[in-house]
Parts: sequence; structure tokens; C-alpha cells
Amino acid sequence: MIERVEKPLILAFDEIDYITPGSPTCSHWRTEFIEFWRNMRANYQAASRSGRRVSILLSGVSSKWFSVESIEGIENAALSFIPEEYLSSLPRGAAKAMIESIGPMAGLRFDETAADYIAECCSDMPFWIRKACSLVHANVDMTVRPITITRIKIQTIISAFIHDEGAALAKVALQHLFRVYPELR
Repeated sequence: MIERVEKPLILAFDEIDYITPGSPTCSHWRTEFIEFWRNMRANYQAASRSGRRVSILLSGVSSKWFSVESIEGIENAALSFIPEEYLSSLPRGAAKAMIESIGPMAGLRFDETAADYIAECCSDMPFWIRKACSLVHANVDMTVRPITITRIKIQTIISAFIHDEGAALAKVALQHLFRVYPELR
């Protein structure tokens, strides 16, 4: 099918955790994961050689199965799809740059102190940063935009985010961590 598509193709996989060997719902991925990603890699490489533009978007919670070199002694073909730097929190400078570059789309210019504060409070995790910034967006009156956001202006909002959503996000993250890496419990 990929060879027949003449336009650029984007393959999007959401909830990627459900199609990994650790899937809580589909046990067949324990044996079919490697074969699936070998086929995906072969088709991706063939498309690239023939000048076809193919992009793959993966989203989910756990990066475990995209960071292990082998599964049950067999080379993990999925390893080649995701650069290592995408699997962990962002470096502080990159987290701040993300905040400072996306904010203006909503009329919010985060100064350096605000961007640094959000990045620090969110442990430089992109998902948490987006959630916190969404809360800032929801709490800043639209009629005053564009506006420069300082740390002082958002401390109460970010504290509320940590109190109201932070614990729930941490709980989900820890439950998932222990499901994926039970040896850490």
C-alpha cells in the first residue's frame, strides 16, 4: 500500500502501549510486536529508497518497548524508529524553548522566569508542561492578550496545577511505571 501512495504519508499510532509486549489488553503483541516492527521498518526503508515520504507518529505513555535492544533475545526493530532524546524529559533549555515558542500562538509571551518555573515544576516533561500551560491559558483573560506572563503572575496557577492535577498525573505515571517495570516496585 505504501508503494501505491504518491502523496506524503503519515502513519499515526495513538495509545501505543496497547500494541506492545506489555499490552494489558492484547496478549498477541508479546509475540507479534517484533514481526510488526520488522515489517514496518522494511516498508519504511523501501519507501525511503524509492523517494516516498513517510512519517510515523507514535504517542502513548511508555517508551520501554522502544528503548530495549532486544526482546527475548531477538533484535528489536522498533528501536530504530525513535531517537533516544525523544524518550526522556527535555533538557531545561529545550523545555523553556518549547514554552516560549508555543505560548505566542495563544497570545501568551512567557518571560524567561515563567518558562523556567513551569519547566522546573513539570520536571521538563513535555506532557506535563502542556497540561500546565493549558491551565495558564484557561486562566488568562482573552481580552488582555497578547500579554507577557511572568513567574509572579502564574505561581498561584502552577501551584493549583501541582495540587489539583500533579498528584493524579504522578499516580498514573507511577502505576504505569510499575506495570511496565515491575522489578522497580
